[in-house]
Amino acid sequence: NERLTELRQLEAHVNDLLGNLDQVQAQRIAALVDVYQRMRAKDAAAVFDGLEDEVLVQVASRMRQANLAEVMGRMEPARA
Repeated sequence: NERLTELRQLEAHVNDLLGNLDQVQAQRIAALVDVYQRMRAKDAAAVFDGLEDEVLVQVASRMRQANLAEVMGRMEPARA
C-alpha cells in the first residue's frame, strides 16, 4: 500500500510537470505568432517555408486570417 501511494504521488507530480510543460509550450507558440504577425509577409513566408509541419500548423492556426493570408500568398505554393 505504501508503494502504491508513493507511485500515485509520483504520477501526480509527473502530470503536474507535464501540465507546466504544455503551458510553457503554449506561451512559446503565442510569442512566435506575435513575432510572425509583426514581420513583413515576405520575410515571414521565407521562415514558414522552413518550419517543421507541426510548428507551422500550431503557429498558423493562431494567426489572424489577414496576416496568414498575406504570408501564405508569398510562400512556396506547394508548401502553402
